[in-house]
Amino acid sequence: MTGIKDVARRAGVSISTVSYVMSGKRSVRGETKRKVMQAARDLHYSPNAGARMLRGDRTGILALSDPIHPDTDYANYSGYMLEVAKRAHALGYDVLLLTGENMSGEIGRVCDSQLVDGVVLLDVDMVDDRVEMAEHSTVPYVSIGYPRNVAALRCVDLDFAMMGRIAIDKVAEQGHRTCLFFGPAASVYERGSNFVVRVLESLSRRARERGVTLGTYRVEGDAPESVHSVVNRAFEEHPDATAIIAQTGLEFLNNAIACVHESGRRIPQDVSFVTIATYGNADALTIPLNELPLRPAITCSKAVDMLVGALEGKGDPLGTVDLVAPEYIDRGSVVVPHMPD
Repeated sequence: MTGIKDVARRAGVSISTVSYVMSGKRSVRGETKRKVMQAARDLHYSPNAGARMLRGDRTGILALSDPIHPDTDYANYSGYMLEVAKRAHALGYDVLLLTGENMSGEIGRVCDSQLVDGVVLLDVDMVDDRVEMAEHSTVPYVSIGYPRNVAALRCVDLDFAMMGRIAIDKVAEQGHRTCLFFGPAASVYERGSNFVVRVLESLSRRARERGVTLGTYRVEGDAPESVHSVVNRAFEEHPDATAIIAQTGLEFLNNAIACVHESGRRIPQDVSFVTIATYGNADALTIPLNELPLRPAITCSKAVDMLVGALEGKGDPLGTVDLVAPEYIDRGSVVVPHMPD
């Protein structure tokens, strides 16, 4: 196994210098510290992360890593940041927000400098570069959302696979046999955003199990002309569709409702409609829709509690994935389809 001597040799410094960098007992020049931490990462050296915690040498700051993507809806996503900050404050911690393009570099910098006690990951991809940082970090990581490799993490998330199953079950139970699904832009799936990938996989699998034909469409914009184009194309390709499931924002939903009505179809008599991963606000639409909302207050609180538990040496083991059950809000927009005379 790699030891402190190997790190010292690779960095070209003494063993005591490596010890000072890892423990924080003495101040070490910035350039020397960077060389030591880079050598540790190159050699996959993981010092005892619990040592500094047990000594009580904490900063009282948690890093919140939230990468900025062109397709991220921050008008809504900011709720996650707020909930993390609220819970951290209640437990005596401040939050340092990291949003730069080089996420791994930013996290490495603040952890190497011993500026933070732990890291919370947001907007997690199925294969996420930040996970490698967790594998060789001196501080614990918790992610809201979970990637394919969770061995070095503790994770909290909504059960998006269950969410997809519930959505299909609700329309299938009412007798719908062809359903349209409108999901986020293609770039979100290409990036591997974990919650959209899990929803689509679950919807597709459950639809096959329930004998429901599922037409899937990517939403590339919320403007009326863009929404009308994709919704009209979907009905042209699936003229027998009697249900819609959407994982989109409110602007798309309102424009989709208008488009359905302009086609001569009524909601819910002719087309049932349920929305996934909105924020409990689908009652504000022109027609209130049944909803499987995101629950940031719950998932963020659990994540911060999990991280603080790890810092106190009494938390969940690495590899833990705590899934929160979805909530289904019935507003009457999913009914037995109307059969024409």
